[in-house]
Amino acid sequence: MRLGFIGTGNITAAMVEGLGGGVVLSPRGAAMAADLARRFPDVTVAESNQAVVDQSDMVVLAIRPQVAEEVVRALRFRAGQKLLSLVAATPVEVIRGWIGLDLPVIRAIPLPFVADRRCVTPIIPPDVEVAALFDRLGQAV
Repeated sequence: MRLGFIGTGNITAAMVEGLGGGVVLSPRGAAMAADLARRFPDVTVAESNQAVVDQSDMVVLAIRPQVAEEVVRALRFRAGQKLLSLVAATPVEVIRGWIGLDLPVIRAIPLPFVADRRCVTPIIPPDVEVAALFDRLGQAV
């Protein structure tokens, strides 16, 4: 499963560090994305947010609620993708309306300690793939 992140801030950085790489990052947060790509050889920075969506099976929306609608509405998702929303205070139904497809949208609320699995991360609704993703955090060798 190819994992892509829209938004490259502190939570994305913590998740990438916890996973040990293996993801595609959006150019949002260019300095952080470049640093992660430098430190982890299998992290790539896509040319655009749409390129992240195009290359990913699961897309993590790690953006602030103030810009979420504008960013998400500009993207074209495809059947079979899954979205993991880290967007605060934004219901799943609203995100589904922005994307215009009935894709699985799972919410999670990770904290920066997620890199080492030193915190509980609520996942709503429960989802096996998303739980497995968070279980991998802190296990990178």
